[in-house]
Amino acid sequence: MLPFHRRTIPPGIGTPDSRTGHPLSRQHWVPSAACRTTDPRVFFSSDQEHRSQQGEEDAKKICRACPVREPCLTDAIRNQEPVGIWGGLTTKERSRLVNQARQLNTLGGAEAAALRAGRKVHIPAASRPAVVIRLLVWGWDEVRIADALHVSPAAVLTARHAAEAVAPYRHLVPDLPQADHGYPGARR
Repeated sequence: MLPFHRRTIPPGIGTPDSRTGHPLSRQHWVPSAACRTTDPRVFFSSDQEHRSQQGEEDAKKICRACPVREPCLTDAIRNQEPVGIWGGLTTKERSRLVNQARQLNTLGGAEAAALRAGRKVHIPAASRPAVVIRLLVWGWDEVRIADALHVSPAAVLTARHAAEAVAPYRHLVPDLPQADHGYPGARR
């Protein structure tokens, strides 16, 4: 198998260039990747179910130090890479991130609107990050949100962190409405 930087890589889309806002193709970020001279087997085990914990951690360690981790992860999510460690995440971790982004896109809108209108509603735990981030965007502080949700401010902070960690990937979830662009990190 050829080293990562020598393989034929179809053009993909990475994260937007900070200067222009245009997506980066793989040809722009791969030359800077920390893994470009590493044996691909470190990132792509032939038997994913039996990948050793140490081998996975070795790959993730390389990714953590990589200057193009974000475009790599974005590219893997956008192209639905079925195997391997990309941007420091395994296939299962990327799938979980996409599911959380999908939830952030689709859950909590009606509940947040009801709270904003002063109505009392039950907020399922799965909807809490989406509701919290919407209310924050609408100018509510954590204490007000905690009172409205009948939870501790620490629970609100946890939900906020969960939403903010996923928000940059919302635009990568296909076929979902993107009408509410009030999330931190949302692509406009």
